[in-house]
Amino acid sequence: VSLIIHSQGTDETLYNKLTQHHGKNKHYISSAKQGGKQLMFGVKHFAEPVLYDCTNFLEKNRDTFSNDLKLILSNSENRLIKTIFPIESLNFVCFVTLNFDRERVVQQLRYSGMMDTINIRKLGYPIRHNFNEFVHRYAAIASSIEKMHKRSEARGNQSDPRAIAAKICEIVLTGQDYQIGR
Repeated sequence: VSLIIHSQGTDETLYNKLTQHHGKNKHYISSAKQGGKQLMFGVKHFAEPVLYDCTNFLEKNRDTFSNDLKLILSNSENRLIKTIFPIESLNFVCFVTLNFDRERVVQQLRYSGMMDTINIRKLGYPIRHNFNEFVHRYAAIASSIEKMHKRSEARGNQSDPRAIAAKICEIVLTGQDYQIGR
């Protein structure tokens, strides 16, 4: 979608590309399968099918990343923001706004267990990761740690995942933004 959005693609080329790449997928519903409505496609979700309209889809999503926002991010004191948004790599951010039906979205959130998760988070329970998962997932944002960890693993050395997780947090976050558990 990104290439179509940032080239001079049309709604029709988007629909054709989606059908070309996903038409044989059992979860993809082309407009031909739904009575021939022009530029419509659907996705068979576990709850029920969700239909999308490609009309004006690209135009709504030709957003560019604001120069003011680039400047703010580049001057951030937060190491995580600087890591995620280095100014030399900011070209654009593509947000695809889908045409959801509110009732269907709520139904899908309930079926997936997301509503229960949201309620648990509202009660203030923290997110917990075991140290190995955390290191494998987040070591990339602290490149010096990632390299050291990979070299250690390549030599067959067993590194202390708790210590590595603490070091990643120390590099990227401030002390009040995290807490290392047992």
